[in-house]
Amino acid sequence: VSLRAGPIRDAAGHVIGATESFVERSWGTSRRRPDSNLALGHGLDALTQLPDYLFTQTYLADRLKFASQHIIPFGLLCIQLDHLDTLTATHGLEAAEAILNVIAHTLRNGIDPQDFVGRWSDEQFLAIAVNCSVDDLLTTAERLKRLAHSSEIIWWGDEFSVTVSVGGTVLAPGEPLEVLLRRAGGALKEAIARGGNSTFIVGAPETP
Repeated sequence: VSLRAGPIRDAAGHVIGATESFVERSWGTSRRRPDSNLALGHGLDALTQLPDYLFTQTYLADRLKFASQHIIPFGLLCIQLDHLDTLTATHGLEAAEAILNVIAHTLRNGIDPQDFVGRWSDEQFLAIAVNCSVDDLLTTAERLKRLAHSSEIIWWGDEFSVTVSVGGTVLAPGEPLEVLLRRAGGALKEAIARGGNSTFIVGAPETP
């Protein structure tokens, strides 16, 4: 949804309150999403309805090639659910899958239409933010972390949510995919080491 707020003023012009309206976001922009033409079993993950690992890997390689040819930077985010194994042990696999599905949709709706998010592993997602700086990537990471934490489900009367750890980096000109993934993975490990519900973004090697 989009939130719109406006002041309520008295006769003297003083603000005495506020109005808020929630308008459902139009899905017209979904046609421009990289995953808009995928189907289950053909690039789309059955559980999360996001691009699956193979499609995500292929898309990342294509994006890297395009960025190298046109000198257009992009940021890479590794997003992992915190303590998903503990949630599975206490609430069961179906509950874990339910919250995973909720987080997947939250992440997809939390990124810009031209950006990308796909499933990377059982508990990880990979997001690509196009044409962004380190500061832009940090802003995106913080937004996705907050949105994930605000998502919750009710399971057999219990209301619970999860947090995510987010690590990321920006592409260095001419670097191979393996190096980019290794640096983003290292940033994720640092975010997890901080106790979860944290973000850690590193710049390209030549970036101060």
